Amino acid sequence: MLIDLKLNLGTVNFMSDNEKIGFESEETRSEKGPSKAWEGSNASLAIEVVKRLSQVGAIPVAALYRAGTGFVASGISGGSEERRNANQAKSAEMLFEVLGSMRGGAAKLGQALSVFEPAVPQQLIGPYRQALSKLQEQIPPIPVEALKSSLAGLPAGVVVDPVSVAAASLGQVHRGTWFDGREVAVKIQYPGIGRMVRADAIALRALGPIMEAVFPGSKAMNVVDEHVRHLQRELDYDAEARSQRRFAKAWSGYDGIIIPEVIWNSPTVIVTEWSDSISLREVISSEPNSELSKLRDRAGSLLLEFTLRNPELLGYVHGDPHPGNFRISSDGSSLTVLDFGAVGEEDGFTELFAMAALALDSGDEEALIVAHERWMRKGWLDPSVDTTRFAELLRTDSSPMKEDTFAFSRDWMNSQASKWWSPSASMEAASLVRMPAAALLEHRALTGALALCCQLEAEVPLRGLLMDVISNRR
Repeated sequence: MLIDLKLNLGTVNFMSDNEKIGFESEETRSEKGPSKAWEGSNASLAIEVVKRLSQVGAIPVAALYRAGTGFVASGISGGSEERRNANQAKSAEMLFEVLGSMRGGAAKLGQALSVFEPAVPQQLIGPYRQALSKLQEQIPPIPVEALKSSLAGLPAGVVVDPVSVAAASLGQVHRGTWFDGREVAVKIQYPGIGRMVRADAIALRALGPIMEAVFPGSKAMNVVDEHVRHLQRELDYDAEARSQRRFAKAWSGYDGIIIPEVIWNSPTVIVTEWSDSISLREVISSEPNSELSKLRDRAGSLLLEFTLRNPELLGYVHGDPHPGNFRISSDGSSLTVLDFGAVGEEDGFTELFAMAALALDSGDEEALIVAHERWMRKGWLDPSVDTTRFAELLRTDSSPMKEDTFAFSRDWMNSQASKWWSPSASMEAASLVRMPAAALLEHRALTGALALCCQLEAEVPLRGLLMDVISNRR
């Protein structure tokens, strides 16, 4: 049930193509200053679209060629299964290589997909893991001199280290010193990235067919559409700063979660407190029995608690569950959360997920009926789905719910992902479970957190955390 809910995205009602592309108004562009206003010109956008399509568009052509030649060759020499797996692995490698080499929306999509690396079929895990891991490494930074237009307006006396500490798809982070002597993190948006993202909104649609070949039955076009819908929001640093302050206030009374204070921001820069905690990326890659590996369980528990409590605590979700966005203190006492660009209002998914999971685990018929009614009332189920069919659609391995704690692992997630990799099973679920676009960010937050627990191989009290979700809502 856990994996089915996570990976079968259902039928989504998305915005129109013009809304998806997200062109900014003249008023919005003027507020961002003269250095950004040129991004909106149709000529510049057209050039960028052609350039991005030349990078992205080569993937489906090459993949279709491989698929065609593989079909002919397998008909002559046999071994169709092996050849299909080889073609699929090569397509995945090419897909992620291109996504990983591009800033903007393409790289962001690649990073989002890389979280689900544990769900890759066992026979393809080697090539996939190598390709996917590249997307969790830092994107090469650009020189700070090229960021001067974005840094315009930074208060006098602030010192920014010219060497970046992290480079991402939409911007990069530098260590700095505030004018009062405090150590700060300076997040700087890449100049011109808005135009690039709008071009990606068009170009990424060319990836739909190949993504559905690489991830069979995944409803990849729904993933791309939902991803594009949220990308434009992540360019709004004013909104991101407001979101971070909102989360910091809500979590201020809890020592286990730390949200760095936003000290100052502009439309292209966010300055926050500096954190010396350890990135979850380092914990994931740590050797067994090392000091860092001892932080796995605590990191996973805090991550899930943060994700599950956000809807009830403040009515919002942090929708970017990437290992670089979470940092654990060296003693495991606290988890620092970064990057509040992908934030949205909750739509009830976390609570309804918890209700269904607990009902299916307990076998409580009355609880299952209540969960079914709530899902039906939200419009998330086809009218033909009765309580019995509801249970069949969502039920998978219930091991995570049987004990006080459960040790998540890559192998466990892989073993539970078979329905995702079965096109017929996924298509059936997608036609009956209808999750609207409003719920998909919350869906991504929870699924990403569980996937990160699998990468961490963390032992966490999932059942207790889900019970808290239900009790706190009453």
